[in-house]
Amino acid sequence: MKKELFVSLLAGFSLFVVTAADSATLHQNPSQTGVIYDTDTVSTWQTNGNSMTGMLVTVNFLSGDTETVVWNAGGSGTGAVGTGWSLGLTDFTANTFYQTQWLFDVDGRNEVTGFSIDAIAGNTVFDAVYDLSNNGTPGSELGHAVDLDTFGRSWEVDTAYDGDVYVTYSGEVHLNSTWYEDLYQTLTIDFGQGVFGANDVLAFYADTDNLRDPVPEPGTIILFGAGLMLLAGGRMTRKK
Repeated sequence: MKKELFVSLLAGFSLFVVTAADSATLHQNPSQTGVIYDTDTVSTWQTNGNSMTGMLVTVNFLSGDTETVVWNAGGSGTGAVGTGWSLGLTDFTANTFYQTQWLFDVDGRNEVTGFSIDAIAGNTVFDAVYDLSNNGTPGSELGHAVDLDTFGRSWEVDTAYDGDVYVTYSGEVHLNSTWYEDLYQTLTIDFGQGVFGANDVLAFYADTDNLRDPVPEPGTIILFGAGLMLLAGGRMTRKK
């Protein structure tokens, strides 16, 4: 799908403005350094909704109030549900690299000015760079910044919002004290002077990676421990 791409230089930074077919206008703001997070591994680049449990989603309301909700796995398509809003995926089991859309929806009880996703709280990072000549952080593979485009897939949802969408990545994520300029802790989406309200839906693509292998569910740990005990018991019986 073709996009109109306008590039301008502002105060030494590149500002990309992409006009999508749905009439919402996407602004990729210069990334912000923020607090540095250093990790020793990026274990999973094929991340899905179920492997991002623990992320913190904070919504800013027009009233000046904010609400923070923890992202939960569940497969129902909705990861975070707040007061009159929700953020989820079209497919919780699909890779976030252009295989599932993020959906932010407001039912009209509260008007919203923006929201942010603290991915690091859920063992997750945003991979914002697509470069065929350089995969960036080892283990992360290709990534991509927020994209409002659709590609004619039967399951895709169109954005129902005609205002501006400002995107900012913040908080560098380093691998063994080295930054490869692609991984970030937080994604912030702001609606500028516009207000996101009743019947508005923001459908977008955004790539994520996991830093470490997801922690096993408590039930899995119990079963594993029971198996070890049975194995140890069998060995003791044979010794007798």
